[in-house]
Amino acid sequence: MLGENEPEWLSEEVKTGVYATLNGLLSRQPFAVGGSGSSYVYGFVDAEYRRGMTKEECEKFVVNTLSLAMSRDGSSGGVAYVVTIDEHSTQEKVILGNDLPTFYDQ
Repeated sequence: MLGENEPEWLSEEVKTGVYATLNGLLSRQPFAVGGSGSSYVYGFVDAEYRRGMTKEECEKFVVNTLSLAMSRDGSSGGVAYVVTIDEHSTQEKVILGNDLPTFYDQ
Protein backbone atom coordinates (compact mmCIF):
# COMPACT_ATOMS: atom_id res chain seq x y z
CA MET A 1 0.00 0.00 0.00
CA LEU A 2 1.17 3.52 -0.67
CA GLY A 3 0.36 4.72 2.82
CA GLU A 4 -2.35 6.03 5.09
CA ASN A 5 -2.71 9.38 3.27
CA GLU A 6 -3.88 7.90 -0.03
CA PRO A 7 -6.05 10.19 -2.12
CA GLU A 8 -9.63 8.93 -2.31
CA TRP A 9 -9.63 8.98 -6.13
CA LEU A 10 -6.91 6.31 -6.22
CA SER A 11 -8.44 2.89 -6.84
CA GLU A 12 -7.54 -0.28 -4.95
CA GLU A 13 -5.81 -1.74 -8.03
CA VAL A 14 -3.46 1.24 -8.28
CA LYS A 15 -2.73 1.65 -4.56
CA THR A 16 -0.18 -1.16 -4.60
CA GLY A 17 2.19 0.99 -6.66
CA VAL A 18 3.86 0.88 -10.02
CA TYR A 19 5.81 -2.12 -11.22
CA ALA A 20 9.10 -1.03 -12.77
CA THR A 21 11.94 -3.00 -14.28
CA LEU A 22 15.59 -2.19 -13.87
CA ASN A 23 17.90 -4.62 -15.67
CA GLY A 24 15.32 -7.39 -15.35
CA LEU A 25 14.41 -6.73 -11.70
CA LEU A 26 10.68 -6.30 -11.15
CA SER A 27 9.93 -4.13 -8.13
CA ARG A 28 6.88 -2.43 -6.67
CA GLN A 29 7.29 1.32 -6.25
CA PRO A 30 4.99 4.30 -5.65
CA PHE A 31 6.20 5.79 -8.97
CA ALA A 32 8.53 5.05 -11.87
CA VAL A 33 10.81 7.35 -13.87
CA GLY A 34 12.12 6.38 -17.28
CA GLY A 35 13.08 7.66 -20.68
CA SER A 36 16.00 9.54 -22.16
CA GLY A 37 15.49 12.59 -19.90
CA SER A 38 14.95 10.65 -16.70
CA SER A 39 18.53 10.95 -15.48
CA TYR A 40 18.04 14.72 -15.26
CA VAL A 41 15.03 14.56 -12.92
CA TYR A 42 15.70 11.87 -10.31
CA GLY A 43 16.73 14.46 -7.71
CA PHE A 44 13.63 16.55 -8.43
CA VAL A 45 11.35 13.52 -8.16
CA ASP A 46 12.99 12.37 -4.92
CA ALA A 47 12.57 15.86 -3.42
CA GLU A 48 9.08 16.69 -4.68
CA TYR A 49 7.12 13.41 -4.70
CA ARG A 50 4.75 13.04 -1.74
CA ARG A 51 2.30 10.33 -0.91
CA GLY A 52 -1.27 11.50 -0.66
CA MET A 53 -1.11 14.22 -3.33
CA THR A 54 -4.42 15.29 -4.81
CA LYS A 55 -5.14 14.49 -8.43
CA GLU A 56 -4.34 18.10 -9.39
CA GLU A 57 -1.08 18.04 -7.41
CA CYS A 58 -0.09 14.81 -9.17
CA GLU A 59 -0.78 16.32 -12.58
CA LYS A 60 1.29 19.41 -11.74
CA PHE A 61 4.12 17.21 -10.41
CA VAL A 62 4.15 15.18 -13.64
CA VAL A 63 4.09 18.27 -15.89
CA ASN A 64 6.91 19.90 -13.90
CA THR A 65 8.96 16.70 -14.06
CA LEU A 66 8.44 16.35 -17.81
CA SER A 67 9.26 20.00 -18.38
CA LEU A 68 12.53 19.71 -16.45
CA ALA A 69 13.54 16.54 -18.31
CA MET A 70 12.65 18.00 -21.70
CA SER A 71 14.58 21.20 -21.07
CA ARG A 72 17.82 19.26 -20.41
CA ASP A 73 17.47 16.35 -22.83
CA GLY A 74 18.18 16.96 -26.49
CA SER A 75 16.30 13.79 -27.45
CA SER A 76 13.03 14.85 -25.86
CA GLY A 77 10.36 16.41 -27.99
CA GLY A 78 8.77 19.79 -27.44
CA VAL A 79 5.33 18.51 -26.42
CA ALA A 80 4.12 16.80 -23.24
CA TYR A 81 1.36 14.23 -23.54
CA VAL A 82 -0.25 13.67 -20.14
CA VAL A 83 -2.91 11.04 -19.47
CA THR A 84 -4.72 11.01 -16.13
CA ILE A 85 -6.63 7.84 -15.31
CA ASP A 86 -9.02 7.44 -12.41
CA GLU A 87 -12.02 5.26 -11.63
CA HIS A 88 -14.36 7.56 -13.57
CA SER A 89 -12.51 8.53 -16.72
CA THR A 90 -9.37 8.90 -18.73
CA GLN A 91 -8.32 12.48 -19.45
CA GLU A 92 -5.74 13.30 -22.12
CA LYS A 93 -3.88 16.60 -22.33
CA VAL A 94 -1.38 17.89 -24.84
CA ILE A 95 0.83 20.67 -23.53
CA LEU A 96 2.86 22.49 -26.15
CA GLY A 97 6.46 23.39 -25.37
CA ASN A 98 5.84 27.12 -25.04
CA ASP A 99 3.05 26.37 -22.51
CA LEU A 100 5.25 24.19 -20.28
CA PRO A 101 6.61 25.69 -17.05
CA THR A 102 10.22 26.88 -17.07
CA PHE A 103 12.67 26.67 -14.21
CA TYR A 104 15.38 28.95 -15.55
CA ASP A 105 15.63 32.73 -15.80
CA GLN A 106 13.63 33.06 -12.60
